[in-house]
Amino acid sequence: MPAYLEHPESVFPPIPAPSIQTPLELVQVVVLPHPLPEETLSSDQNPQPKLPQPQPLPTKPLVRLPHVDLETPVELPPLAKFQSDRAPLVDVTGEASLEAVLAQSIPLRINPEPFLRLVLPEPYEFRSTRLSTPAEER
Repeated sequence: MPAYLEHPESVFPPIPAPSIQTPLELVQVVVLPHPLPEETLSSDQNPQPKLPQPQPLPTKPLVRLPHVDLETPVELPPLAKFQSDRAPLVDVTGEASLEAVLAQSIPLRINPEPFLRLVLPEPYEFRSTRLSTPAEER
């Protein structure tokens, strides 16, 4: 183990601290509390302050607000109520969807319908077309 860890004394010599010398006059002065002179306590120079006058505040009729009856139990939040664990067996959106579709009017055609190919596609239509291969592979 290194010597500086076994003996952690400082390698530097201690610095002598300067001694603080206070003057004797400051040390010997003692100030004690004493009563004020009689002149300052005269009531002529220091009259009683005037209190502020009370001012009435404007009032309005009281407002009646609805309140909760504290005797009844608190209602449960919606997520704390019983939720059924099964989905309904009937389509609940069927009637609403049918009404929405039937409520719309059929749009009138202004332009003729473009040509549509209504036959089955020819499976060998692009048979004669060959892919070109680079000259190096030929």
